[in-house]
Amino acid sequence: MYNRYSWLMVEGSRVDITQHDDTDFNEHAHFRAVHSHRLTSGARLTVQRSPRLSWYAGAAYEQEFDGIARARVTGDHHEPLDLRASSLRGGTGVGELGLMMRPRDWFQLTTGLEGYTGKRDGGSAFASAVWRW
Repeated sequence: MYNRYSWLMVEGSRVDITQHDDTDFNEHAHFRAVHSHRLTSGARLTVQRSPRLSWYAGAAYEQEFDGIARARVTGDHHEPLDLRASSLRGGTGVGELGLMMRPRDWFQLTTGLEGYTGKRDGGSAFASAVWRW
């Protein structure tokens, strides 16, 4: 069983869009920094099939407490426009399955699948290789 708190910050940025012709079109998009605060609670069962092979299955619940993205567009020919804020706030259930293989003491290969439902819907697959020396 585990509990994990994650904090992520993505810096804000500015994008300039300019068209030089008869219109002299100038727009500026300002993206504010995003701060994400997430608490995850879950459990993972690992079954050792042999000294070199094991598999795991797990389930978790994630609660996103913030993670709101905001932006404003300004230009030469209109008033500033605030874009509708996008939020990841809410809960997501996570399920996972994976396989860990260790053909040598110094090498481990892990593959897995994760599925998400709730505020975030979707899935992911991954593979990782670890060499130890």
